[in-house]
Amino acid sequence: MEHLLMSARRDSPGSPRLESYCFSTLEDVDRGSFDHLVVGGGLVGTVMASELLARDPGARVLVLEQGPFLLPDHVQNLPSTYHSLINRAQASPWRVEGDLSLAPQVPYVGGRALFWSTWTPQPRPEHLRDWPDEVVAGLEDEWEGARELLGVRSGAFCGHEATSLHRQAGERLFQGLGTIADLSVPDTPQGLDAPLAAGPGASSAGYRRFSPVPMLLDLLRRYPERLTVVTECEVLRLYEENGRATAAETTQGTLHGLEDAAVVLAHGTVETTKVVLSSFPGSRVPLAGRNLNGHVGTWFTCRVPRAAFPGLPSSYQAAAFYLDGATKTRQFHIDINASATSDSARDVEDIYRLVPDIFRADALQQLCDDDHVVLFMHGIGEVAGERGPRAPGRVRLDESGGTVVTTHLDAEDARMWDAMDDAMTELVGTLAQGAPVEFWSPGERRWTTKGPVEHRQTFLMHECGTLWMGHDAQESVTDLTGRLHAVDNVYLSTSAVFPTGGSWNPTLTMVAMARRLARHLSRRA
Repeated sequence: MEHLLMSARRDSPGSPRLESYCFSTLEDVDRGSFDHLVVGGGLVGTVMASELLARDPGARVLVLEQGPFLLPDHVQNLPSTYHSLINRAQASPWRVEGDLSLAPQVPYVGGRALFWSTWTPQPRPEHLRDWPDEVVAGLEDEWEGARELLGVRSGAFCGHEATSLHRQAGERLFQGLGTIADLSVPDTPQGLDAPLAAGPGASSAGYRRFSPVPMLLDLLRRYPERLTVVTECEVLRLYEENGRATAAETTQGTLHGLEDAAVVLAHGTVETTKVVLSSFPGSRVPLAGRNLNGHVGTWFTCRVPRAAFPGLPSSYQAAAFYLDGATKTRQFHIDINASATSDSARDVEDIYRLVPDIFRADALQQLCDDDHVVLFMHGIGEVAGERGPRAPGRVRLDESGGTVVTTHLDAEDARMWDAMDDAMTELVGTLAQGAPVEFWSPGERRWTTKGPVEHRQTFLMHECGTLWMGHDAQESVTDLTGRLHAVDNVYLSTSAVFPTGGSWNPTLTMVAMARRLARHLSRRA
């Protein structure tokens, strides 16, 4: 697919590029003819465009996306032959220092959501530690709409695949949670079912992953006169006059006429922070780039004999569970995927389609096991930032203008990681109930009884917090709507505005925050 796109760009001048049937270039844009400039054509940028167009019948929206068109849908909604793209369609345009590396970006239309795992938990108010009360209260008006937009469904996958295995595993987890330290116990077994994004209008016939690409293409079809999307157009910096952004320098030239538009930065946390740092002097945004939050992970795969779950039918079985946990100062959660096939040659496409966390290169190999129930165990833990000028975790620019990301783990982060790992080990025992357990060794590419092998992930993911919101311009970077304190018409619709990131997967919260900002901008208009 990538080769096909590159070939299309080398066609003769009179031959249209493949992307040109849907997308535009900056030369095509009628300057000054739009009300909102949205930077980023991924999940958040697509949601922002959708909400702005729906809430304001007269709104005109321009979306600038740095990458080309690669995939028409989530990779797991396509045949399993596309699985090899997962670890190739990535880029890391930054230098990383400190304790961890950084999860790469996906510089294409749709962004990381082309490959995301679709876990969409809703954080409770107590999970939003140090968030302004007004923001927490305002999100109560957006959660239901965000869930509907993403098509959030239960980890039972809405279909025949989740029956016996889901019931048995869920009952074992619920009964065993009370004996495992640092894990929360829900009121019912159903409280353990993972919330997964299946897309709006998902039917009970099967599970598909939400992807922003079909949504963006549908918006272009529905609003041909009001929405323009320019691809391969990275925004490098903004220019400001009299407290307002007036122009944007891009890789396709400079876009003028922004003074009457709302500029919404809706791409990744690090990319958004780079634009802010490149555009405004440090005296205008003195705290920008500080307070880098994120998540660390412990991931491993294990298996138990099928007989450990008696009565499994011959049809493919899958289930997903989400368990909350915390130490005194940090949050964590554990995702569990359970999969059982009696005929992997028959079920390989269902396995690929249904298991959320199949982004690893050898995942299908592990899951195609006719004699065992395979468990993907994923722990996600909070790495907390510091909201102040001396924060050790940060994003900055070096002398040449390159991005430098400094990650930092403190003693409380390490204590949380140990507690999460201990809980995961006990959960395996709870599910196995005395049956023999084998663990996948990534280095040796075989099963072993040694216990979890090479299980800690040495990178920071779900990064956030570097342009956090607050009441006071002396103690935060953006106001409670996400507008930069220093600039009247520049807004952030990204996890960069989160004061803290907890451990919950941020997707649902980013969508709810985008809806909240779109509501605010539409009221202003």
